[in-house]
Amino acid sequence: MSNEIQIKFGTLELDSTNNITIGDINVKENKNIQASKIPVTDGSIAETARRISLTITVEGDIAGSNYDNLRTNLDALRAGLQNGMQKFTTDDDRYIIAQMKDFDYTLSSMRILATWRATFLAHYPFWLASRKNELSNFGFESWSAGTSVAPDGWTLGGTGSISRESSIIKLGTYSCKLTSPGANLLYNRANAFISNKGVTYWQGRTITFGCWVYATVANRAYLQLGDDSSGASSSYHTGDSTWQWLTTSHTLLASGLTQIVVDVRIEGGATSAYFDGAMCVEGESIDTDLGFDQTDTRVPTSGIGYVLTNNGNAPARVKIEVTAPGGNITDNLKIENTTTGKSLQFRGTITEYTDLEIDNRYDTDDFEVLNNGADDHANLEGDFLTLQPGNNTIVYTGTVNAIIAISWRDTYY
Repeated sequence: MSNEIQIKFGTLELDSTNNITIGDINVKENKNIQASKIPVTDGSIAETARRISLTITVEGDIAGSNYDNLRTNLDALRAGLQNGMQKFTTDDDRYIIAQMKDFDYTLSSMRILATWRATFLAHYPFWLASRKNELSNFGFESWSAGTSVAPDGWTLGGTGSISRESSIIKLGTYSCKLTSPGANLLYNRANAFISNKGVTYWQGRTITFGCWVYATVANRAYLQLGDDSSGASSSYHTGDSTWQWLTTSHTLLASGLTQIVVDVRIEGGATSAYFDGAMCVEGESIDTDLGFDQTDTRVPTSGIGYVLTNNGNAPARVKIEVTAPGGNITDNLKIENTTTGKSLQFRGTITEYTDLEIDNRYDTDDFEVLNNGADDHANLEGDFLTLQPGNNTIVYTGTVNAIIAISWRDTYY
């Protein structure tokens, strides 16, 4: 299913619900290029250009049933566009933070119609993924309790075994392997993400669960999604020894909702199946070619790299949250993106079971280093990290059993 055209500035919908028709949208990129003079006979050379701003101009019509109604509609449009920094969207998959720079209008039909034009200046000149993958440990990368028990954030049920797989993988470093000895059901379940936004938010909403599945036997491996009273299942894997993307959607209870569960499953006979890259999003579909707002949480092995993927085509800012295990972390924390060659070190102390947050403007307007909620820039050395487009290898070096959560939004030019 394709994405929907959805032109909004903050909560203001620029469509027929507000008597608006959009004619044109123009996007202009501005770059800064520094030229350096060399001997006159050779001319000059220019450094690599950097994007410095993005301007978006929207033109359209606004109508009214009479002049008074047209004036009321124009007032509402101008008030909505004057509302400071807001998310500007042209579809339901990406957004940009922007504010209105200019606005003008012409009364083309004095009583009932006006044409208008608004120019927006981007606060950060890149488009960001708006769909949130609500699952933690969606790539089955973190197995802090052991490699033969359920991965972090998931629960094993039924009859059979589970293991971390490093050879048959679709994304990242590991996948999840389920092995059933017979006809009994075996499942790996996640049910924690409802707490991210609260029960009330999710009631009555449609969500979609998807996962990459690898199987060698047909009609055994599949997905299931449900709530307190009902659910939905995906189609079965066809057993052709390839990775297949399976999905299922379900509209949640409108009231009385207390749980949402997503399962990766095998049943019906002795076999194994592999699962990787799980996603659960709000809406009726998942397009794996589109970007996501996502968080990778794991207990990494010191000195061993793992892969995070920015599905966009521009560098993505990240927020890093480190939770100290029992016994504190003292001058023993380094995180490096070996793909970009950038790294950071924290020289201070993170008290046991508290958090260090290093935010490269992922959800703030400025760089932040918060140690248990207090500013601690003084103890940070190195770079605020980003993820390049594609795969990035992250290496944590430091105290064992630390929990590392890295959040990013797939980012686009």
